[in-house]
Amino acid sequence: MILIVVDDHPTVRKGIISIVSSNNNEYKILEAATQLEAEKIIEATNPDMALIDLKLGRNQSGIGLIKNMKKLNLKTKFIILTGGLMSSDFEEAEKLNVDGYIMKDAVSEDINYAINLIARGQKYYSPTVMNYYKRSKKNTQLDILTNRESEVIERVVKGMTNEKIAKELFISENTVKKHISSILTKLELDNRSQVAYFLSNIKKSSFEEIYDENKII
Repeated sequence: MILIVVDDHPTVRKGIISIVSSNNNEYKILEAATQLEAEKIIEATNPDMALIDLKLGRNQSGIGLIKNMKKLNLKTKFIILTGGLMSSDFEEAEKLNVDGYIMKDAVSEDINYAINLIARGQKYYSPTVMNYYKRSKKNTQLDILTNRESEVIERVVKGMTNEKIAKELFISENTVKKHISSILTKLELDNRSQVAYFLSNIKKSSFEEIYDENKII
């Protein structure tokens, strides 16, 4: 089986190759440092798997590389390697139907587990990536609330009645009801009792990410 590692940092590239080769003797491992170099090698060899760094230097990207290679209808399974987390990158990768998304700081056992899983036709997405994406998606939903809706939701969580919210914000109860209805629609919730649970999950996810980062350090 042929596997290619694409990363513009020689040390990282060699490290990934060492990890993979130590547990997968059947792989012929190729390497590339740039998007252009990788495209030429992938097109020529049609590898079984490609581990690709998201950032490949100026005006180059792993996402761009995968987009170009997907047009060729190759058998290659594409895996993203990344040292950072951005929901926009993950969404782009999902649109391209990549087979894996792995953090560069993952332990060697996890990297090899992911490769073996993907080789068997399954997908692997790092738990760290999924937790970040879920939290980011929830925060994005909050960003679509207006300033007034944010003021209302803050008071709903405190357990205030519509009457108390109206008096505190100097608006009518009917206006409060309209804001709450809009909030529930935007957050895809069924009733106001779910609002507190929704927000507590966001706070919990944020805490868990901080804990995970400290644990990695």
